[in-house]
Amino acid sequence: MAAKTKPLTERDRYLIELCKETAGYSVGEFCERFDTTASRIPSMRSKVNDKMRTRGEEDLPLPPGGWKRYDELHDGGEKKDPVNRRSLRDQVTFYKREYEELLKRVASDARFFQALERLIPVRPPRRVAKANLRTIGNDGEEAIALISDCHAGEVVTPEETGGFGRYNWGIFETYADYLGEQVPALLNEYGGVPDTLNAWFLGDIISGMIHEELSRTNEYGAIECCVKAAEILSEMVVKWSSVFKRVNCIGIFGNHGRIEKQKSYKGQFNNFDWITYYLMKALCRQAENIHWTIPKSFFYEVKILDQIFLLLHGDNIRMFYRTPYYGIDNAVKKLTTLLASKGRFLKYVCLAHFHRSAFLDKVSGEKIINGGWAGFDEFALGALMDGCEPKQSLMRVTREGITWRYPIPLQQSIPEEVAI
Repeated sequence: MAAKTKPLTERDRYLIELCKETAGYSVGEFCERFDTTASRIPSMRSKVNDKMRTRGEEDLPLPPGGWKRYDELHDGGEKKDPVNRRSLRDQVTFYKREYEELLKRVASDARFFQALERLIPVRPPRRVAKANLRTIGNDGEEAIALISDCHAGEVVTPEETGGFGRYNWGIFETYADYLGEQVPALLNEYGGVPDTLNAWFLGDIISGMIHEELSRTNEYGAIECCVKAAEILSEMVVKWSSVFKRVNCIGIFGNHGRIEKQKSYKGQFNNFDWITYYLMKALCRQAENIHWTIPKSFFYEVKILDQIFLLLHGDNIRMFYRTPYYGIDNAVKKLTTLLASKGRFLKYVCLAHFHRSAFLDKVSGEKIINGGWAGFDEFALGALMDGCEPKQSLMRVTREGITWRYPIPLQQSIPEEVAI
């Protein structure tokens, strides 16, 4: 009586096909080379690899996704297919496990931010006097304030900058308080205060620790900077909420908030800027007219009165001969083409990173570069032999587009005798 032979599995067939593809073996040659028969080909990859090593040959590569995934999709046909399992009980078990794993990933973020809201007290807002404010009171116009490159915690001294620059935590607080007052005041002076303010934070809120010299000279560590900066900037936002009927905040992360020195394209939102925005959101939570959007993507599209804006920090834009404008133009063209392929046609691009305020024309719309807070720092002077006064941008937008622009000079808030 002939002995029963073990049928070939999908894994066995994969190994045979792999040998045929890589070494040109037929099934017979494969069986002869590994001293086996077609019905008893070892299904364990390790056994085949051991035999190949004795002949001085390399290991067989893993199939895409590894053996576990390969077996799940192939070995046993419908029985192993997660979508077409034979047993309803198996299907329930499989999808329950998948759901629980997904829930753990989603809930971890939710629990963290819920804990923040329980622990962080709501700071009372410092109100802006409304007596002299003239409101527009229509839905055809909104204001936009760009906030970026605060570099909270960085220290710039006039001694190291030849008298050009001065920046520290006290000046950071002064600038934030100044913006809290000047944004509504300037809008009031030039046409009136609209109902809605769009406050777009474009990254580099804290100085961070990606550069060793900053880690060594910052006034506070990165985590302490997050907490303190969130307290200061949330006061500024809550102050705006007492003037505007609605304040829409968007938080884009930058490069200085990176947790690791090496740039990574996976999980970029694991960033101190991102944490700072969530702290600000928690501090502002009792102001019902403040609305936050904190994306995980490095760019974000927003539509304001039929005008599409693209927001990004800009640290992935290359500079040529220490000049960013060609790189900006090239990046905007690529992003415009990329988004147009999905039927999304942007008109304005708002970015930061270069610490220089500028409004540049494009074929349709503008490229808007926001300034910085630190001004003439040691890097700008030492590496670039250049620098700019600290400025932040304020704009009005209607259904026809941007109608008014005002770069707010922050240095005016500092007494002249200590400004430099």
